[in-house]
Amino acid sequence: MSFQTGSYMIDEMSKTLNVPVYRTGDTGLESSVICYTRQNTARVDIDYTERTLTEGYRIFFNTREKVKNCTVSIIDDDDYEDNETFNLKLARPLGNDEIGARLGDMDSTEITITSKDDAPRLQFEKSAYSIPEPSAKDQISMVTLRVIRLGDASKSASVRCSTRDGSAFSGTDYNPKSLIMHFSEGMRSLDFNVDILYNSDIEWHETFSVIFGPGEPIGAKLGDASMATITILDNDVSGSMVLPAPPLVVSLLKYDDIESGLKIDPSPGYPLVCVTPCDYRYPTYSVTHTMCEEAKINQTAMFYRWEVALPDISDSRPPFMEISYNTLFTSVNHKVLDSVYFRPSFQIRCIVQPLDEHGNPGIPLKSNPVHIGRENGICKAPVFSGMSFSYQAQSFHAKLEYVSTEDKEHPNTIHITVKVPHQDGMFPLISTSPINNLKYVLSESVYRQQHLCSNIITPNERAPLLTSGFLNDSISIQEPLLPGYSYPYQFDTTLREKNTLMLYKYLDLKKCEWNFEAWYHMTDLVDLCGGHAVSDFQVKNIGQTYLTVRVPLFVSYLYAVAPIGWGSLEHRTELEFSFYYDTVLWRSGLETEGDLGGRIQVMRVLIDDSGRLVVDFKTQAKFRGIYVLDHHTLKSYTSKFISVDKDIDFDLDLLWGQNTFDGPHQLWRATSDYSFKDYTGEYIIELIPCTVQPTQGYTIHTPPLCTAHKPFRFEVPIAFQQTNRPVPLEYTLNTHFQLTNNEIMFTMNPFSESFHMEEFESDSHIVFSKGDKIYGRVFWSPEQDLKDAYSLNLEKLFLCAGSDGYVPTYDPTGTVYNNGPQFGCIQPGNNLRYRFLLLDRSSPDATSHTFQGVPFEAKFVSDSPLYSNLVSINGVDGFVISVDPLFKVTTGFQWYLQVIYSIGPTDLTQYGRRKRSAIFSLDRLKRKKASDNSFMKYDWLQNNASKNGTNIQMLILNNTQTSLTVAANSEGVNLTAILLPIFALLLILVVMIIFLILRKRKRHKSHENQPLKKRNNIELAQQNSVMYKGSKYISVRTGPSLEHNDSVVYKGKPSKPGVRIKNTNIIKDKNITKGNGTEV
Repeated sequence: MSFQTGSYMIDEMSKTLNVPVYRTGDTGLESSVICYTRQNTARVDIDYTERTLTEGYRIFFNTREKVKNCTVSIIDDDDYEDNETFNLKLARPLGNDEIGARLGDMDSTEITITSKDDAPRLQFEKSAYSIPEPSAKDQISMVTLRVIRLGDASKSASVRCSTRDGSAFSGTDYNPKSLIMHFSEGMRSLDFNVDILYNSDIEWHETFSVIFGPGEPIGAKLGDASMATITILDNDVSGSMVLPAPPLVVSLLKYDDIESGLKIDPSPGYPLVCVTPCDYRYPTYSVTHTMCEEAKINQTAMFYRWEVALPDISDSRPPFMEISYNTLFTSVNHKVLDSVYFRPSFQIRCIVQPLDEHGNPGIPLKSNPVHIGRENGICKAPVFSGMSFSYQAQSFHAKLEYVSTEDKEHPNTIHITVKVPHQDGMFPLISTSPINNLKYVLSESVYRQQHLCSNIITPNERAPLLTSGFLNDSISIQEPLLPGYSYPYQFDTTLREKNTLMLYKYLDLKKCEWNFEAWYHMTDLVDLCGGHAVSDFQVKNIGQTYLTVRVPLFVSYLYAVAPIGWGSLEHRTELEFSFYYDTVLWRSGLETEGDLGGRIQVMRVLIDDSGRLVVDFKTQAKFRGIYVLDHHTLKSYTSKFISVDKDIDFDLDLLWGQNTFDGPHQLWRATSDYSFKDYTGEYIIELIPCTVQPTQGYTIHTPPLCTAHKPFRFEVPIAFQQTNRPVPLEYTLNTHFQLTNNEIMFTMNPFSESFHMEEFESDSHIVFSKGDKIYGRVFWSPEQDLKDAYSLNLEKLFLCAGSDGYVPTYDPTGTVYNNGPQFGCIQPGNNLRYRFLLLDRSSPDATSHTFQGVPFEAKFVSDSPLYSNLVSINGVDGFVISVDPLFKVTTGFQWYLQVIYSIGPTDLTQYGRRKRSAIFSLDRLKRKKASDNSFMKYDWLQNNASKNGTNIQMLILNNTQTSLTVAANSEGVNLTAILLPIFALLLILVVMIIFLILRKRKRHKSHENQPLKKRNNIELAQQNSVMYKGSKYISVRTGPSLEHNDSVVYKGKPSKPGVRIKNTNIIKDKNITKGNGTEV
């Protein structure tokens, strides 16, 4: 004989402790043992009644008895104490005269006594108060709130009470107050008074609250009602109502005895009801009903809401959240809350607002929260019963029966019965389709339409297709009520909703079992309920064919996931039924030739990417066997797809076939060898039928084990033409390539409204001095409005200078200048004196960094944080280089910059984009100060006809610094040896110039105003501007599309020298569109 566990715990308010003593071994004889107590921290006759080690406390086991209780009386006092313990022991076991008895291994157990109910707690007596507003200006009303102390009152305690504004404001509607409430020994209550002030404003009813705090109570803890709400009723407001007292929440089982229902925790397996003070069942209805009548509150016109809080796990106070999810069967704005919304240890409270005659809600009042019980369930789980967060689902049982044609109500149907075990806080969902998106399936009818065969679709929703289902709208219960259907108000239509009863009529609470049944026709199970035939076979020598159909069945155990949402436990099975029918008997050895044809159906006709016709078709043989592409016994025949009207061949392939010889489906594809515009015509499909023996089973074998016959012909007319592909749309993306020595202008946003490109269009040239930076950028025209869909990225930057006056151009096709392919600075050549790759985004190691020891300091703007604002602008990219290396050579060289950039969609990589290039000329023609020309020069690539664009402009270097540099480099050299050759050369040049001038004047006199034809390239004038017909200054440009073979010379004024101008696309207006080419 022994105890089962080593410790037990009991609260002193239980008063009696029964500890089981177990007997093992041979229980066919009588035996006994003494159960006595031993004092520990718990004291005898103060905390418990002693059991002494005497014969009077011996426990006797009769024959076959295995368990006896050892009972100890616990003394309940009002003092709050820490947990106390005492021991319960076994001694002196006795058997009969023949066989003795002994103690087991656990002959002692520890008992712990708690006194949680004696813990001192402070709370408000009521959680809601109301008081009319004073009617006179100098009048003050007072509302009294009572603070009560529960539990042990033997010691002193204190707590601070403070007012808090709500819709009512302190100083205007009431006097603020904060007071420490001192409870002396034995004191159970104190009053807290608040003054209510007169307010002449016509307002809605206003509220404020009184709370405990700031600070924690001393000598006690806070109880449940730790905040009270005071409503000030404005006398001038009509139509707003408030209940005279807060509502109460009890189990619907205790609706007839609310006072006793308030003393116990509600059951987790039965609905809750919210009882208002205007309900005759309210405990103080004798007082409150008069107030309800005076306020004209109708008990049947109430608006209900419910709030839930999770169980207390870590001594913290969980927040209350409003329950807001309705279902097909339940509502959260009803007087009764269904048990599916809560589980053991949840906290629930209701909120009620009375409605006036116009339906306007009044002041909301909340009930005190109730704790859902753990041990008083109706249908407990077999394992982990009473736990808040256990998830259990027992297996269900489904049964099928065939109802014969003689049945009057459901003839020739399949009767399906589903029995599901019930657990508190859950209800089952049954469907032949998978149940997903529970929130929408339960609340929106459109999501339930696929669940035709289920208990989650109402008869009205399934009526067009089905007349029977697992759910019907009848809620009548046979009288007298059977056990399991006789609980209080279980089917009361005045308290519970119609849809709720439509579901719960299938629940037997006595057996804790749901019983659903439905009658379906066999065709409905296949066509509407998701069933499918899994076997169709014929039994030899019987003359009958058997057909087996399987219907999936999904059962979900639904439960609430606090504070909002649904969870489910899923089960799945399959309903299978078979039926047979008489057929013609197939006998072995008796065969006929039969028809070797079949059915053919064209599934798809299309044109593939190469323009060839593709025809997919499906066949089903009408004989026992299959169609094959070819067979080794018929070498002269193959299956074909033939065009009757066109000389076109097709490749025929077998894509798929069923693994059976009984009328298999096969999928074929015919693909033409060539492309045609119009494929309309007659087509013949020739397929080789291959038959098998009646008893031959299907096997995969190559070649197939069958008897081949001559091809069977199918005629298929097809009308199909290729559609014309639309002409690819191309448009030019205009871009700008700008250079400047002004960093501020460089970082400006070219797409902003403050940036006006017209201000930078000028014929002046930028002069770069030593120490300057060249700031270059490329961006697309703002008119393109590409925004973030595309991006522009610089790829490479080249710097070059030509030999002997060579001007690099970009003409990759050689059709612009007719000088063969030209690639500017990109391709090395003998015509280039200097060539540098300064930047390369894909291969940065291949770039040049210095020239004659002077660094270029070239970098993309994306590599420097100084230009982050420019990098962030989509459609712009730039670079920065130093101009100093260009001053390391003597004068006479013309430098060029060429940049390669790419534009493409933002979501693509830079590779594979169309690349373009732009060239700038760095020429030394004018010697203006950099400070006078600190603006950008750009050229606009308009009407870009080629894949790449080249822009050439002049850029001036400050040559004075270059001369000084050269002089400095020649310091120490013999000046006489240098100057003598220079003077000799200058003398020769002067003589030649005089000779040329005289000859030129003579020619002008003989051809005055006569046009002369000459086939020369551009000859630069001595000045940057030339006279067009002696009047206006113009710019001269060359273009790839408008080049003439003639050259014309016009004579200028006597004071201006004449110039020879090549006949090109001369532009007088800066807005005239020009092609790609060279600007001078």
